[in-house]
Amino acid sequence: MRLFDYVRIDHFRGLDRYYEISAGRENAVEGEWVDVPHDALFAALRERSDLTRVIAEDLGILDEGVYELLRKTGIPGMSVLSFAFNGDENNPYLPEKIGKHTVCYAGTHDNDTLMGMLSKLSAPEEERFYVSLKNSLKKMKLHRFTNDRMKTVAAITEMGFACKADIFILSMQDAAFLGTEYRMNEPSTDKAQNWSVRVERKRMRPVLASRLKALAEKYGR
Repeated sequence: MRLFDYVRIDHFRGLDRYYEISAGRENAVEGEWVDVPHDALFAALRERSDLTRVIAEDLGILDEGVYELLRKTGIPGMSVLSFAFNGDENNPYLPEKIGKHTVCYAGTHDNDTLMGMLSKLSAPEEERFYVSLKNSLKKMKLHRFTNDRMKTVAAITEMGFACKADIFILSMQDAAFLGTEYRMNEPSTDKAQNWSVRVERKRMRPVLASRLKALAEKYGR
């Protein structure tokens, strides 16, 4: 019996090169980038594992070495809709730009929930966000209302279902339109909420399941 469907390798760039700092150093200024023998590593993994069940967290500052490793291994990377609508028309996370061989996330475990994110946008950020969001909806021929936060989250969710990505991952928090108080983790903090969030049964209403079922059937997911 399989206990999980996929494994995600966080900080995938560390399997191409990593930054090495000698023990005893007071800071990270004096270090060096070290190449990983990734060909041998992935050859061994391929002998023992099904790499079609692996996802690469290819977020952050990347370089050509990481992209080449993704191509060589065939492991799909991530596209995150929470990062998409910043007004940059070349943003690779815009849903209409997401390709097939990738995994689309509404947000990751380190992001605020979609409702929480929307509540914290500054006025300029909000203006850019909604211009970009409506442009994407138009390009994807989706007729969704965005005149309140719940409808905006519903629109983003449908774009995730509708994009070309092989897989779309939606957290329970975003499926249930929950706010910042249900955020999974806030990096670089030691908040009691981190990794301790639980979603109460009452939050998972039958209407939410019906909505997700309809979207899954509509887009073949």
